[in-house]
Amino acid sequence: MRREIARERLLDRDFFEERADVLSQWATGKEVYLPEAIDYLKNLSEKRSFLKVVGDIHSSGRTVNFPRGGTPLLEDQIALNRKMVEVGVPLIPITTDSYTRNGDFQNAQRGLEECIRGGLRRLNGYPLVNHGVTNTRRVLEANEAAYCGRFNGCDNRLLTEIAIASGMTSVLLDPFEVFGSYTKTATIDECIRNYQYSYRLAGHYTEAGIPITPDLIGWLPNGPFPYSVGLVCQIAASIIAAQQGVRSSTINVQSQGNLEQDVAGIRSARKLLRQYLDEFGYRDFVIPGVFAAPVPIFPSPEREHTALTYMVYGSMIGALGRAEAVVARTIDEAAGIPTVDAHAVTYESTNWIFSVIRQQNINFENESIRFEEDMIKQETKSLIDAVLNLGDGNVALGFARAVASGIIDSPMSPNINSKGAVSGIRDADGAARYLDFGNLPFSQEIKNFHIEKVRERGKLEGREMNYLVSIEDFWALSKGRILGQ
Repeated sequence: MRREIARERLLDRDFFEERADVLSQWATGKEVYLPEAIDYLKNLSEKRSFLKVVGDIHSSGRTVNFPRGGTPLLEDQIALNRKMVEVGVPLIPITTDSYTRNGDFQNAQRGLEECIRGGLRRLNGYPLVNHGVTNTRRVLEANEAAYCGRFNGCDNRLLTEIAIASGMTSVLLDPFEVFGSYTKTATIDECIRNYQYSYRLAGHYTEAGIPITPDLIGWLPNGPFPYSVGLVCQIAASIIAAQQGVRSSTINVQSQGNLEQDVAGIRSARKLLRQYLDEFGYRDFVIPGVFAAPVPIFPSPEREHTALTYMVYGSMIGALGRAEAVVARTIDEAAGIPTVDAHAVTYESTNWIFSVIRQQNINFENESIRFEEDMIKQETKSLIDAVLNLGDGNVALGFARAVASGIIDSPMSPNINSKGAVSGIRDADGAARYLDFGNLPFSQEIKNFHIEKVRERGKLEGREMNYLVSIEDFWALSKGRILGQ
């Protein structure tokens, strides 16, 4: 079986040959029968279509919550989903446990059996593969909502098969997030190649009239860091997915905390993804929504009342940026696995912001926002051009080579195959800037801008701006500050 990156769309012969191996990874793979799954999904209501629901949210000018959440037992997952629907959440996650997302179905099975026997939470999410299609359909059919399968791992092929066959019309499918943020030894080539399979599967359903909309996140920066690298990852993933037949995706902006810069990031994401999809000839590719993640990479405040303020501020950023959804964390996330009541309190509170602020349709615009948008555009173009040059026009190959050379890089990645030669820091206003550029292919003009903004803060604070300050900035938001001290 070929394991290198595919240069073009996977041939049906090769895809279905590989698929036989994928479905044999665990017993529940036998529950996936593609013609039956296509018929099943065709009969789902429009409220179950992620593309349709997010598109309607966009058309009506709303912002909603897009939570994270998963529990081991079927009944508990149904109850959690029901509570989310009751508090007005139309986009429901099915977040898997750590064993499942890493392909360790044996330990996931042991953990599930312990949960069943003792009622104890031995897993930190929903063991999707072990529950299989039949049981998962029971969970999804209990509540009318659009479901998204949430899992991270280098090889998520069987998870994608079961998630879609169960009725999930969106799946987190981002090889660059997985490589840079959730694996230690996986190579970028392995991640891209496995995700090309998952994209081809989603493309197969899409071509049968059932749009599957991957959710893309990009390489998480793990600290204060400008948006460009993460955005380029999502642009590249969308193009790679489109090559395999996918025709829609949602993308995420990892908010950094500075209101003007975050609004600029949300606006830039939509514009630039559309621009590059059109340039590659995918004009029929739909971007139903942009999601704002309220600084998910930073520590959550430990006390619930400050955690709630933290969530509400993230919701404010999403509302002013006119994002379709905000990726909300719960008020008790710092303490462990969130409770059902904590989910409800969080989303009822953030819904207040969406109902009051978003519905005013405030035109939040000024010169600073326009300038930040222009910087993101320049940096994105520099990175995309370098990727295309390395791949001779092929995004997948170019991206793999760019990661290997550090032309695409992000701070503090757990993966030993990333360069990790870059770092970020906040300027005097709390906006994320580059502290170390590594091999990022920026012009001297772009570099000088970031250098000067960092130097300005150093003068104001009377100290050297270095890695230690960057770590202070990492903790700042959880302590109720925009700058580390």
